[in-house]
Amino acid sequence: MSNLYEFSDHLFELIDEEGIILGVGQSLEIIEPLGMADARIRIIRSKYHGLDFEFFDPETRISFRNKTKPGANESGYSFLVRAYDLRGTDAKIRFKYSRVDNPTLTFNGRIVFSSKDDSDEKFKVQIRRIDLDDDFKNRESKLFDVNRTQNFNEGPLDPVSYSDIILAPQVVIKQLKTALSTSESAVSSDSYNVASFNFGDQLESSFKNQSFTPYSTQIGPVDSPNFVLSGFGYYSITVNFESVIALSSGSQVRLYMELRKNNKQISKQTIALSSIGSSPTTWNATNETLNFWGNTGMTIRVYLESSAHFFTSIELSSADLLLEGETKSQFLATKYLPIKNALNRVLEGYTGFDSLIESPFIDSLNFGLMSGGLVRGRPETEAFKLNWSDSIASLGALFGLGFSVQEDPVKIRVFPYSEFYQDIEMLRIESGIESFSLIVDPAAIPNSVKVGYETFAKGNDTAILASSNNDFLTTHEYLTAIKNDKGETPVISKWIASGHVIEEGKQQPYPLFENEKWDKDDKPFIVATVTKSVIYDQVVELWKIDLSVISQPDAYYFVIHNHLPQLENATTLSFPGGPLPGPYTVDSVVLSLEENTTLINVTDNLGFTTEPTGKILEWLHINVTSDQTWTGPEADEPFDSITGVADPKAIYNARLSIKNMLYANSPILNAAYDKKPGTAKYQLAGFENNASLQAQFTVGQEYTTLDPDRLDIPQSADIEIQQTNQGTKLYTPDLINVSVRLSFADVILIKSILYGYITIIYKNTEYKGFIRDMDYNPFREMVNFILRKKPS
Repeated sequence: MSNLYEFSDHLFELIDEEGIILGVGQSLEIIEPLGMADARIRIIRSKYHGLDFEFFDPETRISFRNKTKPGANESGYSFLVRAYDLRGTDAKIRFKYSRVDNPTLTFNGRIVFSSKDDSDEKFKVQIRRIDLDDDFKNRESKLFDVNRTQNFNEGPLDPVSYSDIILAPQVVIKQLKTALSTSESAVSSDSYNVASFNFGDQLESSFKNQSFTPYSTQIGPVDSPNFVLSGFGYYSITVNFESVIALSSGSQVRLYMELRKNNKQISKQTIALSSIGSSPTTWNATNETLNFWGNTGMTIRVYLESSAHFFTSIELSSADLLLEGETKSQFLATKYLPIKNALNRVLEGYTGFDSLIESPFIDSLNFGLMSGGLVRGRPETEAFKLNWSDSIASLGALFGLGFSVQEDPVKIRVFPYSEFYQDIEMLRIESGIESFSLIVDPAAIPNSVKVGYETFAKGNDTAILASSNNDFLTTHEYLTAIKNDKGETPVISKWIASGHVIEEGKQQPYPLFENEKWDKDDKPFIVATVTKSVIYDQVVELWKIDLSVISQPDAYYFVIHNHLPQLENATTLSFPGGPLPGPYTVDSVVLSLEENTTLINVTDNLGFTTEPTGKILEWLHINVTSDQTWTGPEADEPFDSITGVADPKAIYNARLSIKNMLYANSPILNAAYDKKPGTAKYQLAGFENNASLQAQFTVGQEYTTLDPDRLDIPQSADIEIQQTNQGTKLYTPDLINVSVRLSFADVILIKSILYGYITIIYKNTEYKGFIRDMDYNPFREMVNFILRKKPS
């Protein structure tokens, strides 16, 4: 019985893939290897819902004998020994089994030379499926830099082609508060008896989203400022304190704020002024506030200072300081890769095969992938690393996509989950059943589901204030009210979608922060994109990275280096005032021959006779409209209504909300509710930051999620099962375990359809299920199925 396949209708071949011995792709016909009777046809469903087809159990080995088939030049044993001697374990020899009478059944496997056992003129090895196993499955978790010019097999890669995008600003509210914990005093430090308190010497980096500790007040003037601003915007400082001041009658004490840039003072402003005192004077200041414009890298110092001589001391019995700002970055021109392009590049890096992905769904998406470095505007030539395992997990979490490997031609098929559970009957089995049982799949009935993102802007990192300003692309936890110790099922994207995190990066732009590393420079970001024609329907604040002014009669030429591309085709520019003494009119916008430079001819309507000072020209407010179309981040465009965010026109990825992720994954998650009533819910048990978002898609825009009714439900609400695509589920938690006799022809039929269901008739009852695991022994024509039960 060992020579099961030693018949004329069975063909066994060894194929020289690289021309080590024969020509490239040429084959040697051989006699049947020993051990074919132990072969198993295995079909196993992966966690991404695709089915893997294997002819051999991974541990099964077959032996190639030193016996030559009539008409052949040498034996399989001799051929494999020569291949190993020439290339060692890197030799690529394919084993092919086919049926002459039925060419639809073909098995291609690669010889695993690292498993060889050469003895008694038998070359015993494992066989691995040929498609992408070596180069794909062994590398799917490895990071690949899409800018590499060689794949992992050292083959050449064409340069990657990026697309242009302009990232818009998103408003972020930031807050820092600190207080004195003990009384502090300052004594006169020079002949003029000047004493100073400096708030928060140890808090220099605390406004850059880092934690801070209580400060100790320093005595005497300090040159280095205490707070570093992390974004362009409108700030306010509010101070409360109680002090005892010993000074001569008629003197006063001022509370100052000093604003600096590049270690140079920009301004020194009075926050509050004490009453004219007599010695000693008690001064209580309550909610003394100063508003000012600031930007990334500016530093401030807040301190008390006497305006008079001959005092002896100032003592603070209590003090606190609140610094908050509504900040946003400038528009930023950078690069991205469409999702399919990026992932095809990774797969080509793994395998050397280009354009592997087949996915009409991804083809329909308007989304881009970019690194954190690209978010900051760093050159696209810098490293941008992705891997397949995190990427497919993210595609699953965001859009409900799984994947399978197609053999011939080799493709990675990325489709919605429903593609892998089709309503097609592959086979109907009514006899030959040797055993049957129904069991429960604990993995299909979690007691909670965690949905969202691995990385987002956490409240204690950004100190964001009101709920509408919080990050809404975070994580939610839902309870299923199902008793099972299986625990939590994660539906988590590795790709960052948060506009708050994008804004955090954009507030550290290149080249201003060229030498500073952002901890998310190497992280992948996803951005929903849209084609726009109007830059933005409110004032654009452009921060001067490098601004100079050329003065001519009745006009000033503002030279903005690192200009914004949208200025190139601008049809209207206006200066609405703000920190500049406007209004101005704009005569022309001229592109300089110097790279990345724009000249804006601004005519002064107020009759300036002298050039404005550099301090005034720290920033420009410009309203820009243009008839040029450009790619930017999608904001409120796909929605009829959107609330619960600070500015719907200045957000990112509302399409990728937590609720939409739950909808997209509901066909799988809903399996847990098979025995629950239709009123059952996903109960919101907790969330990070903002759950106030409420958005209703415009008709036709809900294509990225299973939200056919375009539900207008706040993220803070529970979700009823019937609200998730009418409660659709692809399978139930029940598993059908059945052993049955099955012909080779039936196996061929299953393999040709693969994603349909099998019907089992057992004791006059009909059961339908999708393959989770199939183990077929062609020698005994016996199969064991584990099927996921199809909903009735």
